[in-house]
Amino acid sequence: MNAQVFVYTQSFEFGALLEVECKESTGLRPVIHGSVDELKSILDILHTVDVLVIDLPEDLSVSLHLKELLLNYMNRTKKIFVLGNESGINGNIRLFSRSEVADLLNDLKAFFVSEEIPQTGWTEIPLCTLVHFNALPFDLFIKLSDNRYVKRFPAFEDVGRDLVEALKAKGVEELYCEKRHGRDFSMLLINNMINQVDREYPSLSEELTAHNQVFETTQKIIQELGVSSRVVEVCEAGFEKMYEKVMKGPSEFNKYLQALTSEKNLAFGFKLINLTNYIGVQLILDMKMPEEEEQIKKFIFASYFCDMTLKNHNLIFYRKAEDGSGDLTLDDQNALNFHALRASELVSTYKGAPPDAAVIVRQHHGSPTGIGFPVDKTHLLLPLSKILIISQDLAFAILTNEKTPARHVLLNFVEKNRYPGLMALLTVMEGYSKEFA
Repeated sequence: MNAQVFVYTQSFEFGALLEVECKESTGLRPVIHGSVDELKSILDILHTVDVLVIDLPEDLSVSLHLKELLLNYMNRTKKIFVLGNESGINGNIRLFSRSEVADLLNDLKAFFVSEEIPQTGWTEIPLCTLVHFNALPFDLFIKLSDNRYVKRFPAFEDVGRDLVEALKAKGVEELYCEKRHGRDFSMLLINNMINQVDREYPSLSEELTAHNQVFETTQKIIQELGVSSRVVEVCEAGFEKMYEKVMKGPSEFNKYLQALTSEKNLAFGFKLINLTNYIGVQLILDMKMPEEEEQIKKFIFASYFCDMTLKNHNLIFYRKAEDGSGDLTLDDQNALNFHALRASELVSTYKGAPPDAAVIVRQHHGSPTGIGFPVDKTHLLLPLSKILIISQDLAFAILTNEKTPARHVLLNFVEKNRYPGLMALLTVMEGYSKEFA
């Protein structure tokens, strides 16, 4: 869609609302101006304008200036929406009072989105996503057969956590809503997940629990549907929080480690990513790598995605080639041996991924091709790939040896993993022993 929406407003809140609504409803990002002269200079350049939204200010002189501008450009503009003190229609100009903002947004959406064909049928909603809602504005049903659906969660009623757990215990993995609500559910889910990541929490424990819920849902969505534009927004909110956390410095390490290891309800993969990030960032800083902030954000991105394609979460506990040779099915062996390559291919579809991120993900077990688990780690790997290997393996060792002091785990890890291509990192890591409890 090549159309554009031009906006004049002095209200930050109204501008922010338009940005969200336009992006979600039409995929467009409005061009917002707070200066009449700036808006006029842009309109002078264009032969035709698709949509113009004017939020009339209280200042009478500015308001009159804007009305004059509308008269001059109305013949070159397909649709004009004016928010002020009046309601009505005058040609291609639609007037809305301050109490009719919702009507303005609906008309704006209708201008770009053709009338939807009434949808019949059902949309599947994974049961695990209900953790992000207190209630939903439409009914949820359980599927008994292809032709029989029974209402289980009425619209606007509390989503009881006990009932969700009871359904899960009975083997129910998905609920259903009418198909016409499918898009609304997706938008609500993504917005709730982003808010869940961004909000402040009274304790580190509650924060980790909330972020873990978002990670597990994001992982499921990506594994089923790939990296969509809306899921990217959730991922980026998560990256930013992880970056803030790891940059608090080594003094926070023991508190952070204790919270990660003591919370039994956290997914192991979520714990592994967070602890890997913390260790890896200390190595990046101590190795004095150039452009540290860029390197750290790239590392966090790679850490987040490197095991993303492992649908069988138990496979994350297999760390060597021989681990999967006996008790795994052929499908699981293939998933394990090729997961680095597949995760790399997944990252390559992520618009805006950091440079070399796909390569780092591909190399995160030491294989240049992303296949298997080579015993020797070649010195030809990218520097961040080497840091990811060391950091993730140490984080794994700490998390799977909870009863052993982390300091002892570290020293034992360095002693047992003297890869020639990684010795510089191992030497730096030996100096961390005093920081570990």
